[in-house]
Amino acid sequence: MKKIMDQESERMKKKLVIGGIAAALLACSSGAFAAGAGPAWDYQQQGADWASLTDDEGHFPYKTCGDGQVQSPINIDPTQTVRRRTPSVRTIYRSVPLNVQNNGHTIQVNYAPGSMMKIGKKAYYLLQFHFHAGSENTVGVDGVDEHRAAAEVHFVHMNSKGKLGVLGVFIEKGRKNPALEAILKTHDLDEIGKHDIEAPIKIQSLLPGRNVNAYYNFPGSLTTPPCTEGVNWYVAKKPVHASEAQIQALRDLMWHDGYENYRSTQPRNDRVVREKGR
Repeated sequence: MKKIMDQESERMKKKLVIGGIAAALLACSSGAFAAGAGPAWDYQQQGADWASLTDDEGHFPYKTCGDGQVQSPINIDPTQTVRRRTPSVRTIYRSVPLNVQNNGHTIQVNYAPGSMMKIGKKAYYLLQFHFHAGSENTVGVDGVDEHRAAAEVHFVHMNSKGKLGVLGVFIEKGRKNPALEAILKTHDLDEIGKHDIEAPIKIQSLLPGRNVNAYYNFPGSLTTPPCTEGVNWYVAKKPVHASEAQIQALRDLMWHDGYENYRSTQPRNDRVVREKGR
């Protein structure tokens, strides 16, 4: 009996820790991790000017966007990757009440605590996902055929030590996407602020599968100010699809300043990009 009670106590402690971490980052995700907490910024130069922006005191809060050494996004050159036998990315995303936020830079769906992705023994807890159009990461031979997808969805997670892990999934034009359709039908989504999603989201239609068996993995950063580094990136090889009308509707919602909401690709420097699967 004591053993059972101890096990239950440990489970409760773990739930509280996970819930606390998720709540903390979710509170930040619409600020520092999504729209920045310093001077106003936009995509007019696709991020090239962020490092030079100053706050009221003349400081450069986004300087890492310019002098960081492991910045995201990147072009993934398949001829330069290293193949590794690593575990699949397993997504365990629950059906929970959601709300959508139009923060002026992206359409972001905030997730309640309890969902995660696992890579072997590593667990990252899902906080939110958001969109970029076109895609931020690109794939192809450097300077020759770097392909930019129509859009990209970023699933933002945090582990128990406070480290961020992002799963990126490309969106290409094709059949209608049920999850994106539910998001786009959210009432008054063209207005800045948070909005409840009325219909359930079939989140799996934004994933290539519950298990992502083929992906690229590399160290990187947030792709928006303050461009914080130390982010573990997983980019799925297999895209999902959305109709041309859905992608255009998504673009219309996110192009508040008249420019596509993606940051230009950054130098890989000496980073190793690991590759799993085909």
